[in-house]
Order: sequence, then structure tokens, then C-alpha cells
Amino acid sequence: MSKSQMGGYEWNYELTRIRNAVQIIQADLSKILNDAPGPQTIIALVGHMAVQLPIILDAVHNIEKIGKQAKNDRTKE
Repeated sequence: MSKSQMGGYEWNYELTRIRNAVQIIQADLSKILNDAPGPQTIIALVGHMAVQLPIILDAVHNIEKIGKQAKNDRTKE
């Protein structure tokens, strides 16, 4: 397996995970604000949004690891 690098496949995969999670949160917020759902639906939508937060944090962590590794590789040269 090739080394993870900034701008590489893994980097772009993590960015896509973040974008997808943010789109889900935006869609759910839009439903709450525009559709005036009942309390049970609001609870379900908030739960759905909450599930996206660890996905975003994990992807950010993975991007940070790729960046740190790239920095370490540059300083070794």
C-alpha cells in the first residue's frame, strides 16, 4: 500500500467524508427549520446530525495525521 500523502487518495477520501457529513447536517437542519416537524421527528433528525459529528472529527484527525507525516518526511530530507 502506498504512503498516505496530502492530495492523495486517502486525503481526498477524508475530505469527502467531511463534505458528506456536513451535507447531511445541512439537510437535516433545513428540514427542522423549513418543514416544522413534530417533536419526535426533530429528535430523530438531531440524532441523525449527532451521528455525523464523530465522522467529521475522525476524518479531521486522519487528515492531521497525513499532514504530520508529510511534514516529518520533508524535515528528514
